[in-house]
Amino acid sequence: MARIRVPRPGAKRRQNPEAVMSIWDHLGELRKRLIRSLVYVAIAFAVCFAFFDPVLEIISEPWLQATGEDALKVFAATDPVALKLKVVTYMAIGVAMPFILWELWRFVAPGLTKQEKRWVAPFFPVAFFMFCLGVFIGYLTLPRAADFMAGFAGDEVQILTGATSYIGFFTFFMLAFGLTFQFPIVLFILEAAHIVTPLQLLESWRDALVIIVVFAAVITPSQDPYSLLLMAAPMIVFYFGAILVGWLAFRDRDRDEPLEA
Repeated sequence: MARIRVPRPGAKRRQNPEAVMSIWDHLGELRKRLIRSLVYVAIAFAVCFAFFDPVLEIISEPWLQATGEDALKVFAATDPVALKLKVVTYMAIGVAMPFILWELWRFVAPGLTKQEKRWVAPFFPVAFFMFCLGVFIGYLTLPRAADFMAGFAGDEVQILTGATSYIGFFTFFMLAFGLTFQFPIVLFILEAAHIVTPLQLLESWRDALVIIVVFAAVITPSQDPYSLLLMAAPMIVFYFGAILVGWLAFRDRDRDEPLEA
């Protein structure tokens, strides 16, 4: 049986000096973390169920203001049930995410060296914060996007908004902004792995700007210029910020490729 040399949390050195876990022990540890994560989601689901109405009001407000409708519409008898379950599930995953990330860290950390832990430990809270910041910026952007989409076809077109359709659009819109704000973290990881250097990123800034604008145009769910601008502008700032942070962090390692002013 193959053995994986992964330190076991809390392992007694006298009984197992190297704290070695077999592949089955490793899978058992993973199963335990997954079960705990599902429990966190289930608890959050039960709590979030009571907050469905105010959350749905917050979600639907930008679109209702843009279209002048009084409420989102459903077109099937089962839509209200599906809508509530979908929204509460998304809420529960968001609420439980810090605990899920903690379980992921507990699973990964024992196999890392002290140096690796020093680099990896801040990744989880920073990634979660940046995702939440992206979702917040996305929500602030949504009213302008809703106005653009509602008025694009003219006054002769009456919009009947399906609730499930709008929730899908809203979720994708928030995910697009949340994932976009992971861009600087990805660049920093590439710099840390020495796949790219700050100097290489700086030399390719013109190509990067074109790629960022094209990417923002493709991934923007509403396809409106306002959302495109608010998605592309932070990515451009993140790009140059990652160059600066990477240079400060790895300038000793990359001394053979000094950054010129």
